[in-house]
Amino acid sequence: MNFETIIGLEVHVELKTNSKIFSPAPAHFGEDPNTNTNIIDWSFPGVLPVMNKGVIDYGIKAALALNMDIHQKMHFDRKNYFIQIILKPIKFLNLMSPLAIMAGLKSS
Repeated sequence: MNFETIIGLEVHVELKTNSKIFSPAPAHFGEDPNTNTNIIDWSFPGVLPVMNKGVIDYGIKAALALNMDIHQKMHFDRKNYFIQIILKPIKFLNLMSPLAIMAGLKSS
């Protein structure tokens, strides 16, 4: 039997943006807890997130540098948790339409 090895990578990076990815609240490291927040971070019903344009710009630059296929549209899903110990029971997912995908990366 012949098998082809396929490895998927999920990469996490800390971007040097002035605000958070889904909120205009500041993203300053080392501040006192709960000081860099606003109404979007508190997950009140009906309050929708606002995408940080700087994050998209960084993502496009990285995708271009890696010769990736960039999508014209992105779609985020909102996942709700019903656990009382979680302060923000919401997570935003981008599984079905990411910013970019890589057709393949060759290694030698």
